[in-house]
Amino acid sequence: MTCTKSRPKSTGALAHNEWRVLIWLGLIMNLKKRARGVPTEDSKLIYVVDDETMLLDLARYVLEREGYEVKTYCNPTQALLDYRRVRRKPSMILTDFQMSKMNGLELAAACRRITPSLKVALASGSVGTSAFAHHAEPPDAFLAKPYGKRDLVRMVRSLLD
Repeated sequence: MTCTKSRPKSTGALAHNEWRVLIWLGLIMNLKKRARGVPTEDSKLIYVVDDETMLLDLARYVLEREGYEVKTYCNPTQALLDYRRVRRKPSMILTDFQMSKMNGLELAAACRRITPSLKVALASGSVGTSAFAHHAEPPDAFLAKPYGKRDLVRMVRSLLD
C-alpha cells in the first residue's frame, strides 16, 4: 500500500528543526545500541580466525555483546584474502596458532606487511609463549586455550581500548 497523502511544505526553520530531531534520534539510538553491546557503525572490527567453529561462535557471541564487530574465518587463507581486498581493515586479529595451510604467526606476519600497526592476539592450546618468544614479529597478546569469556574480553580490551 502506498501513501497518497502529500506532506505539507515546511519553512526553512522547520526543515532545520526536523534535521535536528533526526540527528538527535540517531545519536540516541546509537547510544542505546552501545548500551546493549550491539555493534555500531564506529565499532572496532575484529577478525577471529580458528579452525574450530565452536570457538569462532563463542568469540563472536562474547565480543559482539561487548560492542565489537566480529568477522570469523575457519580458513586463514580466506582471512588473508579478505584482509588484502577490503578497504576497512580490522583493528585486531585473534588467530589460532596451529591451523592447516597457514599458522597464526604466518597469517599475522602477512597482514602486518600491509598494516604494520595491526594488533594481533594468538590463541593456542598446544603451545605456550615460548613458541614465538624469539619470533621476528611476535603477537601483542597470547590467550591459552581453553579460555573463558572474561579472559577473552580482558585481552581484547587491553589491546583496543
